[in-house]
Amino acid sequence: MKKIFLALSFLFIIENKALSFNYKNFLLESGFENVYVKEDKEEIILSYENRTFLYEINALGYILSKIPNTDKKVSFYIQSNGNQILALKLYYKDYIDFINNKITQEEFSSKLEMEQNPKIIINKFENNLFLHTDLVISPSYYFFQKEGPTIYFSPYVNILFNNGFSFSSRYSFPIYNIVNSFDLEKNLKQFPATFLYNYFDYSIPIDNLPLWITLRAGHNGNGFSNNLLISNDIKYNLLDGWFNLNLSSGLIYNINTNKTDFHFTPYGQFYWGNLDLVLESGAGKFLNNDYGFWGRITRQFDFSDIGFSLYRVINQGKGEWRFNFEYNIAIGTEPSPKASNFRIIYPRFHKGFLYAGSGGGNSVSFYSNELFIKRLYPEYIKTHLYFFKKYK
Repeated sequence: MKKIFLALSFLFIIENKALSFNYKNFLLESGFENVYVKEDKEEIILSYENRTFLYEINALGYILSKIPNTDKKVSFYIQSNGNQILALKLYYKDYIDFINNKITQEEFSSKLEMEQNPKIIINKFENNLFLHTDLVISPSYYFFQKEGPTIYFSPYVNILFNNGFSFSSRYSFPIYNIVNSFDLEKNLKQFPATFLYNYFDYSIPIDNLPLWITLRAGHNGNGFSNNLLISNDIKYNLLDGWFNLNLSSGLIYNINTNKTDFHFTPYGQFYWGNLDLVLESGAGKFLNNDYGFWGRITRQFDFSDIGFSLYRVINQGKGEWRFNFEYNIAIGTEPSPKASNFRIIYPRFHKGFLYAGSGGGNSVSFYSNELFIKRLYPEYIKTHLYFFKKYK
């Protein structure tokens, strides 16, 4: 009889904790932005923007480890700059069974419901991220065929306006060249410090379809050539992110030559989830009458990415091979300090530039795949559910 009483008391305590738990306050106190919570008899809806954890799956694991046990369906609506990008729905019992090794990752994955660009009506956010700004410390490395390896200091600023609007600016400053070493005067003469880009983005997710359209307007350059541009990127995810079709196009006005040009570049992206490999390839017409093709391979690690790219660029009948190395190192702890109006944060994997040249305006800036940077595609989540166990 005493055992029955203790068991009933324990169940009462658990149930009372679930009833009294304030999901909205928990998300706000944890540093999440654009918070929206709705609860009814069957479902708990949690919508938020994450700027506290490096990747979305880390944020999911943290939240699941802190909320109380419930029989209701828990639905996460994950945002990117105010847009609902991914919905993930699960029953808490399945999560507990997975954490306690009662079901496998494959079994847990099969029980998840995921939808890209879900449609949900939200009238008001708590802790609105409007005008919240990140200053990202990010070095860059380029290998030029003639000038050799060159290292830049390339910090960039990202200002969020919500509803898909943002402003980005990146400055490039040469630090080291294999020929000039750390000779600042020679490096600045050969690789002028410059704003690589200043532009506004407007990202439009198509409701209930894995399709995104990004409109861009602004400036890009490389120290020798400056351009005003209007461009658009179209991305379509297939097979939950296994394969993606992309098309970038736009009009460019070259300030130096007073000429108008255009670029048109289709490319494909393949994600090999079990090996954490991203393979990309494309070809087309770039800026300033550059033509060419390129390929990239990126290995994604838990808290870092390493990528290698190879390009064949043709300008005025002359061809040139180029190699590029890209990386991300996540410096700092998680969760990071609570998201605020202004933060200086660790380097993040930035894919804003396909290649950079030492002259002739050989620079292209047409895509930055937020889904891959933040690991927001379903296939990544399905193959990395083991991250949840880190926070149990």
